[in-house]
Amino acid sequence: MRGYPKIYGTIVQTGVVNPASCQASEEWIGAVNCPSQPLLSTTGTPSVNTKRDEISSNSRQNVGKIANSLLYGVVNAIRAIPTMYGYAVIIFSHHTFASFMPALSKLVIFSSAVHQVMFTLMSSMPFAIGQVQDAGLIFLSAMATSICNSLGDDVSPEAKVATTIVTIAIATASLGVCLVVMGRFKLAALASYLPMPVIGGYLAFIGVFCLYAGLALSTGLVINDFSSMLDMLHDAHNILLCVPGFLGGATLLLISQNFKNPFALSTAIMVMPVIFFLVLAIGSISLDEARQDGWVDPIEKTASITELINLFDFGLVHWDQIPNQIVTWLGMVFIVAISSSLDVVAIEIDMGTKLDINHELKTVGWSNVASGLLGGYTGSYIFGQTIFTCRSKTNSRIVGLCVILAEIAIVAVPASVMSYVPRFFLAATLFFVALDLM
Repeated sequence: MRGYPKIYGTIVQTGVVNPASCQASEEWIGAVNCPSQPLLSTTGTPSVNTKRDEISSNSRQNVGKIANSLLYGVVNAIRAIPTMYGYAVIIFSHHTFASFMPALSKLVIFSSAVHQVMFTLMSSMPFAIGQVQDAGLIFLSAMATSICNSLGDDVSPEAKVATTIVTIAIATASLGVCLVVMGRFKLAALASYLPMPVIGGYLAFIGVFCLYAGLALSTGLVINDFSSMLDMLHDAHNILLCVPGFLGGATLLLISQNFKNPFALSTAIMVMPVIFFLVLAIGSISLDEARQDGWVDPIEKTASITELINLFDFGLVHWDQIPNQIVTWLGMVFIVAISSSLDVVAIEIDMGTKLDINHELKTVGWSNVASGLLGGYTGSYIFGQTIFTCRSKTNSRIVGLCVILAEIAIVAVPASVMSYVPRFFLAATLFFVALDLM
């Protein structure tokens, strides 16, 4: 496990993270807010040539920052979108949803775009990444499966889908209201007093989750625990598919630790798919052949926006199913509230600066309210991607804007990005975070 920032050294004696003992990092604040100072000549009068040089230098720096923000926005979008497809499969795992998956997957991606809009607008961290998150998935899946089983075979699949997505949307919006209330009454701070081993364990769990997700992206298999990981290793071809992503992640980790220039890391990330397509060209291998060998996802049918809207047929909704999900919903509220608070605590530990956890919890709450009202799913901060962007020294909301535009584009266009991007490239960024946290 990595070391924690020095400002948390005071917790060693107490064994808990006490927010009162944590002061904001002056270096961090200075890096974000410090204005440029005019350069004076030795006589005390501004030098025209010096001022011109300064303006030129500032212009180059601004262009560089914007370019870096755009690059990390694209990288975050590429990392986020494939994960949403996996989350859709988890939520709608019942066989009833099989023929509706192209549309349901896009609903999850659209929900992530809504979450990112709210986090980009409301979070105190300009670089924050907020998407549909794993913490609530098991509860959403339980609701969906329960509704399908309860309605039985006599009810049409369309009615089951309509009832499920409306119920989940209501559950998501009401969850958001609860989180806003908790933040308003400053209940989120309780998570800051958790023992350090708990927070360390949570960080390690995120690392393990990223490892499983990286293996799943590399192979196209469902890998969500140690047993499924071992099963994957029985096939030599699966191991071969994972090797480039793992080596890529290790390379990114070495670069992030040894190069201070953020362009070094972003350049390394973008070089990986370039190398992949160069190898295909040199070896005279077509993209279809690469798909057959498992290096790229197969081409799949997608759904139109009209199909997404048609899923919400309120005339088919069985409203009596909603009260049956209250117990599951209560469990989801508890887990998501704790998970979101721990996300913020983990982020502030990694950043080395104090955050207003209650404000961030309200941000998560309002994000879920908006997502639910628009037919979406539960979400929160994505710790791995938020820290990934933070370490790039990209302190701009342009990153979030890029993610929003990319996800909206995926919903709108009749094509799948996963069918044209090498799997190991996506997996490498997950392995990078996993190796850094574990």
